[in-house]
Amino acid sequence: MELIKKPDYSYIKPTKDFEGVKIFFLSKHLGIHVDELNTDSLPSQKELQKISSYFPINTKEMIFLKQVHGDEVINKTNKKMSYPTADGIITPLKHVALFLKTADCVPIFLFDPINKIIGAVHAGWRGTSLKILKKAIQKMEHFYRTKPEEVFLYIGPSIGPCCYQVKEDVYTHFSFLGKEKQNFFTRRKDKSYMMDLKGINAHIAEQAGVLIEKIEISDLCTHCNPDLFYSYRRDKEETGRNLSFIMMT
Repeated sequence: MELIKKPDYSYIKPTKDFEGVKIFFLSKHLGIHVDELNTDSLPSQKELQKISSYFPINTKEMIFLKQVHGDEVINKTNKKMSYPTADGIITPLKHVALFLKTADCVPIFLFDPINKIIGAVHAGWRGTSLKILKKAIQKMEHFYRTKPEEVFLYIGPSIGPCCYQVKEDVYTHFSFLGKEKQNFFTRRKDKSYMMDLKGINAHIAEQAGVLIEKIEISDLCTHCNPDLFYSYRRDKEETGRNLSFIMMT
């Protein structure tokens, strides 16, 4: 992926471009400041207008989720403004921007260029352990006859295996990885683990039928880049939320 730096903000965009599809992972300068966070971590109108001034998107076209670290994926079939409780969403609609809010969790976007379907998935360790990404792909198959091998997948900046230290209570949730588990967890002397959350999601996608050459992963770590991203693991309650979105035009 490519990091684009502007005077007062930055963003990451995929190397593989599709006409009519916009995918942007925004720096914290276009995110939700900690002072603006409400119960559902939804951006204020002021923040939405700021994003709209930088990108060709109307504030009324922005769809946000009430993210709860679960595995619910909804199928959005109308342009009615709503804030559904879910961590994944798919849609065939044009001019609807699917937004994700993250502060270390993995933002993932999906695009089926054959059937013109887009999707967005918020994957923390809980959602990842529940294989929410696989469920999003299955919903695209069920509702729109998407073939997994035709899906393009974009995994954005999140906390990397360099910084994501977890204990046994998290480690035990990933027994479904089988022998592959050793590829995504590095055991430390204190019996904790360094976890590759982005890598696990890429593996889940491959197991669901997505081709490895169609998976693009940002190598940027939110924890390592305080100038670019918010990080809950780094800043605790003093952190805001990074925003990213996908939209068909």
